[in-house]
Amino acid sequence: MEASALRAQVIHEDDGSVTVAVDRLEWAVNALTQEAAVRELIQDLRQYAEDYIASSELYLRAPNRRAHFPYVLQILQPATDERVRRMLNL
Repeated sequence: MEASALRAQVIHEDDGSVTVAVDRLEWAVNALTQEAAVRELIQDLRQYAEDYIASSELYLRAPNRRAHFPYVLQILQPATDERVRRMLNL
């Protein structure tokens, strides 16, 4: 599976909030607005990528996290919010 296939899904909830989810990374955030959810998601994913690299031996041995490695590399190079936003098709 190519890392470039990483995409986010925007879900408008019944309560008016917005959830943005990335199924391939098993990650989702919910906020009052789509823009707030996107900003939080990008911040979370960048932190996750940094944690992944810092503890790569652990993550690469975990069956449910091993496949995240190509996505982590994409998130980190170069780590700008706009690039991550484009990668997620947001």
